[in-house]
Amino acid sequence: MACTLKDIAQRAGVSTVTVHKSIYGKPGIGEATRKRVLEIVKEMNYSVNPVASSLKRDALNIAVISPTLESQFNYFFRAIDTGIQNAEKELRSFKVSVLRYSCGDTWQSQTRILDDILQHSDIHGVVIYCWDDTKLNAHFEKLHQKGIPVITFHSDAINSCRIACVSAPNENTGYLAAELMSHITPQGGRIIVMGGNKMLKVLRDNTLGFYSCIQRYRSDLSLLEINDKNSLENLKSELRKLFCAFDNIVGVYCNSARNNIPLCEVLHEMALNNKIKVICSDVFEELAPYFEDGTITATMWQDPQSQSYKAIKLMYEYLTTRTSSTDRSDVRIGIVMKSNFVDYLGTPLPSAMYMEGLKKI
Repeated sequence: MACTLKDIAQRAGVSTVTVHKSIYGKPGIGEATRKRVLEIVKEMNYSVNPVASSLKRDALNIAVISPTLESQFNYFFRAIDTGIQNAEKELRSFKVSVLRYSCGDTWQSQTRILDDILQHSDIHGVVIYCWDDTKLNAHFEKLHQKGIPVITFHSDAINSCRIACVSAPNENTGYLAAELMSHITPQGGRIIVMGGNKMLKVLRDNTLGFYSCIQRYRSDLSLLEINDKNSLENLKSELRKLFCAFDNIVGVYCNSARNNIPLCEVLHEMALNNKIKVICSDVFEELAPYFEDGTITATMWQDPQSQSYKAIKLMYEYLTTRTSSTDRSDVRIGIVMKSNFVDYLGTPLPSAMYMEGLKKI
């Protein structure tokens, strides 16, 4: 027989009104009582009907802060955007509005948005892609004091008061890339590690995972790390210098989606495609021509669509129950190669963009 509010009330020694307020996040009860009731709810496997629940509460507004960048930088965030759209459509029936805030590629642009949100009384939760590990923490604390919870996705905020984070297992992603690289490269060569933006812990952890695997299994390989420069042209210039300076480069690992295309362009320019094993990051249509001609050996898939989607759903769960099922939720990762690229891309090929890319190379 299904558990009822009355059963929970009897077990907790409170009224059914108190149980109702605890489950639906209503004011008028102490946090200790709410926590105790919710623990009993969980123990007794009480199932809340989300449709019925939405009819009994006010509408919820979730602010989602995600970068919207120029096309040459926005590869990863397209999938993030799809995840946001999917969550928005799914939650619409439950009286939940997703309020989208577009930021640039700096943490300063995000602080201005957070300052604006702090002036509103109708925003109940914030889901955000953090451009810095710590610089946003003070703003999260202000939101917390106002009763607005924060959930991060993809990149996290270290030692902050955020409720949860949804991301790929970043160190494991780098480790997996290095495991593949260790199987496909010859003895005694050199690997270039393109470590991306070092301000992001997600990329630092990714690089750390790559290093630890190579050191464990392929100590014969030398590692040479470069990070983001002031511009893509500066990055390409640095790559050209390295390819000219060292004739024993056997592989490149690029852990940032925005740097994949510049890397492939330099390899083509210097006639090094098919001569060096290349492992990139993420899956997007512009990579298709470089898989077709063998420039890219593999790319690491981090399911960005699920990252934003799960973060928003996790916020909905927290706002409706005042509990979170997890502090950290990792999405799936995978190795994508030419034979399964289309499956991960999620769109049919060839398309106009794909054919245009083939013409360029």
